[in-house]
Amino acid sequence: MEIKWTLNGKAMTDTVAPDTTLYTLLREHDCKSVKCGCETSSCGLCTVFFDEKPVLSCSVRAVRADGHSVTTLEGLQAEAEDVVDRENHKRNQHGDDAPVFQPCRDQRHHPAQYAGQRE
Repeated sequence: MEIKWTLNGKAMTDTVAPDTTLYTLLREHDCKSVKCGCETSSCGLCTVFFDEKPVLSCSVRAVRADGHSVTTLEGLQAEAEDVVDRENHKRNQHGDDAPVFQPCRDQRHHPAQYAGQRE
């Protein structure tokens, strides 16, 4: 069955089997933040936003996404970075030089620089 849906703000068209789960479809689209921990709809690792409401993607058939919007953590990353940048800007304007969350972001983007440090 062909479905037209939105994934993280991008229009998508896919052909899916009737028994394909939304989880499987998301993993096929390289959404690595969506995990399957239990396969019984009880752990919540596969939670995504389906039309801005949280659902367990392992218990939703992919065909239900037709005409709907799905957002994963990958889709929220840019928004989260905007929040960090705004907070850093506010702190710098008030004379506080210590950036908010900057060490975490630096460690993610430059892990070799932080090798051996305790967390």
